[in-house]
Amino acid sequence: MSSTNNSRASSPEFVFNEADIPPSSPMQRAVHCAVEHTVMIVEASRLFNIPVSQTIQAFRQQSPLQGMFTLQTDPLPIPPCTDTLIPVWSYTRDTVHTYPFNPVIQMDASLLRNSPLPSPIYAPQTPAKSPLPPYEPLSSPESEIRLTSPQTEGPQVGQHPGEGWVPNEGVHTYPGVCISDNQGGPEILEFLFYEQDKDEPRLLATRGHGCHIYLFPLYACPDKFPRRVLTEKEEFGFQDGKLFSPLVDLALVKEGDPSLAAEVWVYRGAHHSCKRLAKHMAQLKEQYTEARWERRASVCRLACANAIACIEPRVLSGLNQDDHFSPSLHDKAILTYTDLWLECSRPEGDECTWCRKAGHDTHRCPAINKCLYCGRWGHLEHSCYHTHINCKKGKICHMPRDHQKHDTMCRADVCTFSA
Repeated sequence: MSSTNNSRASSPEFVFNEADIPPSSPMQRAVHCAVEHTVMIVEASRLFNIPVSQTIQAFRQQSPLQGMFTLQTDPLPIPPCTDTLIPVWSYTRDTVHTYPFNPVIQMDASLLRNSPLPSPIYAPQTPAKSPLPPYEPLSSPESEIRLTSPQTEGPQVGQHPGEGWVPNEGVHTYPGVCISDNQGGPEILEFLFYEQDKDEPRLLATRGHGCHIYLFPLYACPDKFPRRVLTEKEEFGFQDGKLFSPLVDLALVKEGDPSLAAEVWVYRGAHHSCKRLAKHMAQLKEQYTEARWERRASVCRLACANAIACIEPRVLSGLNQDDHFSPSLHDKAILTYTDLWLECSRPEGDECTWCRKAGHDTHRCPAINKCLYCGRWGHLEHSCYHTHINCKKGKICHMPRDHQKHDTMCRADVCTFSA
């Protein structure tokens, strides 16, 4: 039995169950007392409005009573018989309660003096109401209240839409800002609004008050006479961030043409986009070149590990009985492997996405590739004429044997063994 009890005590799955305790046992009475004391602590904390931790400390300062509590043995006094009735409870309107929200509990002074808990604090549950300010009428109601005239509902063609709208007439007229009328012909919109946003300036047009609003890109209004194309120096005068740029901005304000100022903003925004994208392309170009150098280094490591001698015999003869390939598919794979140059020279797409020429893929375009043999731009490795420029004495030759310039003079003098 002792071994069984020890195993149950050490097991983490053992759970205390009150039903297993014999009735009227000391342990069961101790459990009941502990539960009652816990409930008493919680009720005392709620009644006297103090934390549970303080209640436990207050109860802990005094030991519980060990003796029996005796009731009073003297009989209660019996009042004499009279002919008048004595009211048990009387209530009048003059009765005043000191605490209307929390009633006062009358307790014996000896109990309060010997109580381990602090005295309760009674406070009103709602704050006192502040008096309302006196009413003062407005001195000038006409200045505070503005009556608005009723607006006519529905579109009003030809009526001015409101503030900021200008008529589509005069020097800066936009004949292209038009829509189709009921007869199918063009109808020029009568009112314009310049939305002068430096990122994307737009032109808003409408037929009148309450009519539909149409959006158009805001361009410079063309002159009535044909004009020549700007030179490169004249174009440079509209760029921002220069010493003369504030003078150009002030001249645009003096000119008073919102469309011309918007066109200058469009030019400057496009110029900044070109410079930003050019820098991004340069960064991508360097990353692309680094990736090609990493690929070249991996090829050199495969050559040093004699990877062809390890893989090629197994590909040609060691996989004939493999269940993963059918005989016809295996023969086609062997034929393709023996003619690798035909397969690698075949482009994957119809045309190059960079130069838009057919015959090569984008990653083999000479316009974006740097030769890894001579370090120059504009051609690939198989078209390089300075193949041995990086070959050094005491090293192996960097040129593959199928290159067209492999037999030219080379400074490398270390002999290699073919696979």
